[in-house]
Amino acid sequence: MMDKRVYACRLQQRKVPLLIRSRSFRFVWLFRLASSTSKLPVLLRILTWPIRQIYCILSVVVSTDLPMNTEVSEGLYMPHLGGIVVNKYAVLGKGVYLSHNVTIGKSHRGRNPGVPKIGNHVFLGPGCVCVGDIRIGNYAVIGPNAVVTKDVPERAVLIGNPPKIISYDGSFGIAPFAEEKEGALE
Repeated sequence: MMDKRVYACRLQQRKVPLLIRSRSFRFVWLFRLASSTSKLPVLLRILTWPIRQIYCILSVVVSTDLPMNTEVSEGLYMPHLGGIVVNKYAVLGKGVYLSHNVTIGKSHRGRNPGVPKIGNHVFLGPGCVCVGDIRIGNYAVIGPNAVVTKDVPERAVLIGNPPKIISYDGSFGIAPFAEEKEGALE
């Protein structure tokens, strides 16, 4: 499970089990467990109902809204829980780094009605908002408090409000396992 690798690399202590020492890993682990049970046949879903209820209660306690049917790839990293809101139709790629107070939401009108699709190894800074039918390219960095309503190219670094691209250095060294491989990106 790549989620475990992400948290283990960030929290260099190895003597205490990861499930005990990291509140955000516990949340992601329970999210994966609850979302896997929601796809079971009806009879088994009834038996696993307590798992989904525990996840719902924990979501309220830590103030993080990540619906069980959201499409989230492996390696999700949320170092600080709280204020995170993700639309249930949003798509998150591998190794996405969600900071606190991030909103990935739906736009009902305007130029881009719909939900965002976040690429692989994307860093979303504290307080950033991504809304509408937009695509955020692989290895992109969205700075703190940026409101993104347009597509973001791969490796772009955006800051400010309205966001402006300041470089194409990407999220290497920031997002989990975002590493450059001899001129080629994974």
